[in-house]
This record gives sequence, structure tokens and C-alpha cells, in this order.
Amino acid sequence: MKKELKEIRINETDVLLQDNLVRGSILPQKISELNRNIIFKGDNVVEGPIYGHRIEIQQGDLEVQGAVFSQLELYVNSEAKGNIEFKKCVGSANSIVSRAAGCRLVFNSDINAKTVSLHNAFVAGSIYADEITLENCVVIGGVF
Repeated sequence: MKKELKEIRINETDVLLQDNLVRGSILPQKISELNRNIIFKGDNVVEGPIYGHRIEIQQGDLEVQGAVFSQLELYVNSEAKGNIEFKKCVGSANSIVSRAAGCRLVFNSDINAKTVSLHNAFVAGSIYADEITLENCVVIGGVF
């Protein structure tokens, strides 16, 4: 049985999430929140979309049910374990990087960034990027 997750509200400048259920979105409400970093430390569910300057996943399990966009990068720590699943499209103005061999990384939609570097990932969509590096990945779609 999965442990019960705490419900939280987001309004700080940097957001650190561990064992949380976010019932809404993690979106900036004012200009000062545009540079907010979002860090996931494990066992999180986000039911809405996410926008962050930098989004870091230090540990699974993570389920994101909305779209995700990061201004700088979306980064999965290479030591991360567990399941990490994005239900909708994931984008970044710069890079999307995961070299984590010990986690199950699933993208259920398209990925769009300048640079995409994935290891041990499943993508049920297409990848659009200027530079793409895939190792031990399955892509059900196109790589453009």
C-alpha cells in the first residue's frame, strides 16, 4: 500500500517537494516567481501543469499529470530510483536531461527542447530538438 501523501499549497520562491500531493498547478502567480526552481525529492504527484526556471528530480516516484515547461532545464539526477512519469507534453527552452539508469522514466507525450539527452527512457510521442542523444530508449513516434 502506498503511503498517504500530504496536500500542499505552492507560494514560495523555490519549491522543494517530498511526499506531496499537489492538487493544482505549480505556475508562477507573479513576476518574482518566474525564476523559481522546483525540486522533487521523491513520492510526489502533481495533478496540474508545472512551470519552473529549473526543474530537478532527485528521486522517484513522481507522477505529473499536466504539461511541464522549464526555462533553463529539466534534469533527472543520475542517482534517481523509482518511477517518473509525465502524462502530457514536456518542454524546455534549453535542455531535458536524464542519465539515471536506475529509474523507470516514461514520457506519455511529446518532448520539445534545444537539447534532449535521455538514458533508459520510454517516450510515447515524438522528440523535437536541435541536438538529441538517446541511450537504451524506446520512442513510439518520430525523432526530429
